[in-house]
This record gives sequence, C-alpha cells and structure tokens, in this order.
Amino acid sequence: MTSNAAVPPRHLLLVMRADLPPTSRLATRHALALGVNRDRVLEVLGTRATRPREWPPGAGPFAFPAFDEAQVREWMQRARLGSAFHVRMVLDGDGAAARVARVLQGGWSRLGIYVELEPLRGARLERELLGGLSHLALVEETPCSADLEGTL
Repeated sequence: MTSNAAVPPRHLLLVMRADLPPTSRLATRHALALGVNRDRVLEVLGTRATRPREWPPGAGPFAFPAFDEAQVREWMQRARLGSAFHVRMVLDGDGAAARVARVLQGGWSRLGIYVELEPLRGARLERELLGGLSHLALVEETPCSADLEGTL
C-alpha cells in the first residue's frame, strides 16, 4: 500500500470556543495555545506532517505561539483559573486528530490543564462540532484548493 501527500495539504486545527467558560476568556485560550508543544505533535505524526510556512496561503509567514510553560502559568493567573482547570475536547476518532490527542492531553496535564477527550465519528461528531458543548475541537481541515480562496 502506498500513500501520497494530500493535495491541497490538509491542516490539523485546534478550535477553541469563545462562547463557553472557561475558553470564553481570552487568557484561557492563550494558556491553551502556549501549552501546545508543536514539535512533539509533528514527531507523533511523522513524515505525514510538516510545519506550515504560511497560513493562510499567500499571507506570509505566521509565527505560531511557542511552547512556554511560564507563559501558560501567567495566562492562567490572568484568567483567574487557579493552578488547574478542566476543558472538554471533541475529535474525529479515526483521523489524524486521534493520533495526537493524547500527546496534547499529556502535555497540557503537566501544566494543570486537564482535557477530557471525546473521540466521535460520523453524525455524532458532526452534531458536536456544529452545536455541542465541547470547549475545544481538534479537526482536520481540507481546503477546496491550495490557494487563499480555497482556504477561506
């Protein structure tokens, strides 16, 4: 069995809901973003993944937030979360998200961020992504084409 690179390339996106506490607070979302060790995620995905050079296409380089434990704790203090908090993350139980969800969960847990994973499939996943109560969603996005219009 052979496999080829996806054309256009797919992206694994961490979506944070801004309408549900505690992710309704910008400081909470900063803590979560700074707690993602992208190098470890790429390592788990192996040759199937690369670090995006620009996103969206044509927008120029984007500096993704660096993994920074001290900054995570600072943002948790700003959000008045104490030393730990809990969120729920939905993901496709069969996709690329399933391969990295536990890595993300483990990295966050060392920082006092406890993430309950909810792997779903099919119609249940669709319902949760469109109107559920998960604070986070780890989704694989496939643009219509490799250009900016296809991504938007």
